[in-house]
Amino acid sequence: MPGFTGFAAAGGLVVACVLLAACSGEPRQDFEEHPPAPAIDAGTTPAPVTACGEAEDLPNGAKRDDAAHELTVACDGDAKGIVVTVLDDGLLRLRYGTDVATGGGSLVAIDRPAAKSALVAGRRGAAAVVCTNELELVIEPHRCTLLAKDVATGVVVLDDTGGGGFFRGAAGEPSAIGVVHAAEAGERFYGLGLHTATKAGQGLDMRGSLIDLRNTDAFDAAAGGFRPDAPSLYESIPFYVGLRGKTSYGLFTDNTHRLRFDLASSDASKVRATASGGAIDQYLVAGPSMRDVVRRYTLLTGRMPIPAPWALGFHQSRWEGPCDGAPAERPFCSASQIAAVAQGLRDRGVPADGLFLDIQHMNGFRSFTFDGARFADPESFLAQLGALGFHVSTIIDPGIKVDPGWDVYQAGLAGGHFLKAPGSSSPFEGEVWPGTAAFPDFSAAKTRTWWSGLVGTLASRGVSGAWIDMNEPASFTTGSVPDDVNADGDGHATTMAEVHNAYGYLEAKATYEGMKSARPSERPFVLSRAAFAGQQKYSAVWTGDAPSTWTTLGMTLPQLLHLGMSGIAFAGSDVGGYSGRAESTAELFSRWMALGAVSPFFRAHAEKDARRQEPWAFGTETLDATRSLVSFRYELMPYLYSVFDESSRTGAPVLRPLVFEFQDDESTHAVADEAMLGPSLLVAPVLVGAQTSRAVLLPKGRWFDLRSGAVFEGGKTVTVAATPDALPKDALPVFAREGAIVPRAEASANVAAAKGGVLFVDAFPGAAKSTFTLREDDGTTSAAVSRLTFATSRSESSVRFEASAREGSHVAAHSGIVVRIRRVDHDVTSVKVDGVALSRASGAAPLAAGTFMWDANDRAVVVSLPSKVPFALDVAVDAKLEPDGDVDVPLRVKLPAGTSAATAISVASSRAGWTHAPLMRTGDEATGTLRIPRGGYASFKISRGGWPTVEKGEGCVEIDNRRAFGAATRAVVVTVTAWADSCSP
Repeated sequence: MPGFTGFAAAGGLVVACVLLAACSGEPRQDFEEHPPAPAIDAGTTPAPVTACGEAEDLPNGAKRDDAAHELTVACDGDAKGIVVTVLDDGLLRLRYGTDVATGGGSLVAIDRPAAKSALVAGRRGAAAVVCTNELELVIEPHRCTLLAKDVATGVVVLDDTGGGGFFRGAAGEPSAIGVVHAAEAGERFYGLGLHTATKAGQGLDMRGSLIDLRNTDAFDAAAGGFRPDAPSLYESIPFYVGLRGKTSYGLFTDNTHRLRFDLASSDASKVRATASGGAIDQYLVAGPSMRDVVRRYTLLTGRMPIPAPWALGFHQSRWEGPCDGAPAERPFCSASQIAAVAQGLRDRGVPADGLFLDIQHMNGFRSFTFDGARFADPESFLAQLGALGFHVSTIIDPGIKVDPGWDVYQAGLAGGHFLKAPGSSSPFEGEVWPGTAAFPDFSAAKTRTWWSGLVGTLASRGVSGAWIDMNEPASFTTGSVPDDVNADGDGHATTMAEVHNAYGYLEAKATYEGMKSARPSERPFVLSRAAFAGQQKYSAVWTGDAPSTWTTLGMTLPQLLHLGMSGIAFAGSDVGGYSGRAESTAELFSRWMALGAVSPFFRAHAEKDARRQEPWAFGTETLDATRSLVSFRYELMPYLYSVFDESSRTGAPVLRPLVFEFQDDESTHAVADEAMLGPSLLVAPVLVGAQTSRAVLLPKGRWFDLRSGAVFEGGKTVTVAATPDALPKDALPVFAREGAIVPRAEASANVAAAKGGVLFVDAFPGAAKSTFTLREDDGTTSAAVSRLTFATSRSESSVRFEASAREGSHVAAHSGIVVRIRRVDHDVTSVKVDGVALSRASGAAPLAAGTFMWDANDRAVVVSLPSKVPFALDVAVDAKLEPDGDVDVPLRVKLPAGTSAATAISVASSRAGWTHAPLMRTGDEATGTLRIPRGGYASFKISRGGWPTVEKGEGCVEIDNRRAFGAATRAVVVTVTAWADSCSP
């Protein structure tokens, strides 16, 4: 059946779905039996609080400003005071130390929502009390101990009473300031951007870690990238989510100076945040669910705009060199070679949407230029790639070569756009790829405008995306631009000590605005290495120079999860690893490709001396696995794009820790090697080498293997195994939760090529009604958007599946809609659409519109419908589930040229005791089936009747056992290279 036969191309893939109104205003059906807030921007608006504490008057030392919604409490000692500002929707601003300007805040603009209700404050004994619908805050004047609790659960979420609160001075840094809060026993912490606090096998919880937030070019030559114990990495997001029991809260420290978070490391009972300058300006974010916390935090710092669909596809990249003469063994050196790489992806059937040009494309590493010899006609080159369906992103480094003969440098100098050396009006000069370089002062509005214009020149030439790198900012001679370098500070003179962590953010803002201005009908795509809180408004990020090691692969998934919990939803890694050294093997590359296939941003990238890491560089088996994994992502694109839509509207991560969806299930709280891809799919990539099995924790509830429909009861760990053989290179366990609705498409060469095809929808109905909202649009800045909400539920004798009327003005063109309902273990008695009975299909797939079939092998009902909504589909079923049993998996074998037509072809499998069973021969192909346990694996090999004629690999080498997965929805296709008896002895 078209569309079903190719689904979940990754062998061993298992998929799970959850009951969620992913993007609609309808409350989710929550599996912990407490409904979270509707998935809308502002959340619900409960009745306002009108009373607080024991009395309405305030204690001595506290005063209120009703116009500003502020309460100021006098404090003794260094603290001087605390200013509490009540913002709307569960947000309290806490400024410690009234000697710091109250207008303050960091260089990064915060989108503080205006308070919509009156300040409600009172007194409880000698303490001042502030009350909101979500939080109650108690402050004792003079001592200024602070205690906050979540109103819904009564759980204390912030507590300074046990020797905590504001402090000034730290060991070796007398000018430092900070704040100490209590760490409750068992409290867990998530977020803080990109760091190395979570190691493979140690769990996701950051408790016990010491994390320095200082954007750093962390490349270490010996490690081939950042070290696994690097104290600082590239992206500093001073926001964490705390979890006390089953109550969640968030804390954001709005300060761009160097920050250190001691999360119960030096003292198991304390959390200490220390800043090297600025002010302690924090925002307490209410829960009680993590969904509420992240929604409110991103209401404060901004949300990711929905990306262009092509940006969600697969991208190929490489830093290449040396490129003199464009040597053939370095195929990213010239325009013609890169065009050949693009054609290679198309010819080999690997879906892809993007190509990245690293610094080798420039003229002497000058940003905004192309090498005149190797990229002589950039516009024609970019148009050529565009005709193949590729979007090109070019790297832009902030270090501008000091070259009096270069117009960009001249303009920067004349306009006063460069950072100034300490005590001087001359630019600071460091060293990066082009040599001596000056650095734009992105903290100046005029410089951001100038930079936007430069970016616009690239976009107008045909460049689709901007890749901003080295923007910590890095300098080879000084490590970074020194802290005492002068900066504009948007009109408030400052130094790089304050600007440093915000530098990448401000560059991303200017770059985004330049792309948007130059190509107003397109959605800008910007990828940045450095980031600060709120950067999700302007760019995607990646995890930087990740070494090609199993250790780093094991760290990458938790890093992406922490970034998601920090508001950075669009994130990925250098798939395959950046360094490509000794551990860069076919297996490591394949496993990283599997992780990339479910990462929000999916790009393979490596440095110039790395082993080649194009999908075909590791041989046929790895190419097949890569094609399978990438195709799986493209099949899921309608679902994935809709999850991005949810994120753009609510801030929810695209790739989520299990705890985000299953907060009440304590077994999920520290899981770091699994994730939820959106609300519905649990993914468990293989992150350790030489594995014959993969253990997967399934949270409470019923789960289904997406490809095979195998059923699992949650609340325990299950095992995906290919024992005694290793899991195949395309293994990617993915599970779907009961109630899931997963819209998808047929895999295509790129995202655009899928338009106009059949919309497939897999539904796993449960007893409770569940929904999912599909977003569709034309991928541009057009306001025309379509949202279509699907709903499903089941009883013991029936299943209902509904499609709403479309909301919005976009007209989505589909050639039809095919709904697959799983599991249905018994033949159905009737299928009706809007009360009208459908005909049972008489033949094989594809089904004619208005017909259905029960697939006994797949245990599913498949219904083909015209592309017309709304509709209500009712299926009369017997809901009883039988044991999973076996599946007959179609097998297709492509034979070596010259194989005699009279020769019988056989398959021997582990499931059949390795006996040779004949296949049906037709020309240069043979076909048959493999009987495999549903959701399990079988190993097999092809022969011409017995072991003396078994298949061989290239060069007549022995090949590993092939592995096939027990799912009826995809045929196994293999190509035999040679036969043993045809090889030379």
